[in-house]
Amino acid sequence: MLALGLAGCETTPPAPPPPARPVYTSPIPPDRLVGRWGLAAYHRPDDATRTEAQAKSSCGNQPYVITAGTNGGVMMYLADDNKLTELVSKQVGNGPVYIGPPDDPAGGERDRQVVRFDNNILVLRFVDPEVAKRYGTMVYVRCA
Repeated sequence: MLALGLAGCETTPPAPPPPARPVYTSPIPPDRLVGRWGLAAYHRPDDATRTEAQAKSSCGNQPYVITAGTNGGVMMYLADDNKLTELVSKQVGNGPVYIGPPDDPAGGERDRQVVRFDNNILVLRFVDPEVAKRYGTMVYVRCA
């Protein structure tokens, strides 16, 4: 009887706190990404130069438009998603630079690693190997 009485006094442990937001720097300010970009992709490194020319020529047809997000990031599409998502550039210490969702850790599966950025050319490779295999290395060339 005493055991039954004590069982009713059991308390549920408190829920663990939500995980802390990742800490990283944003080495590429969003205003440097906002604009109209020509876009093309390659799978073989030998095709990088030719792909830059293809990306530049796509400015006249249908440029890829990156706009400012409402929370300090930029609006871009994630792989296999037809809706825009706010993304940020992120880096931990002196590690690689990524562009991806702000709540994901730098280098997370939904991120793209910045291979090159010089204000006029942005080269990104998806972190997820399966997505990278399908999409290749993405080359963005700023439209004039």
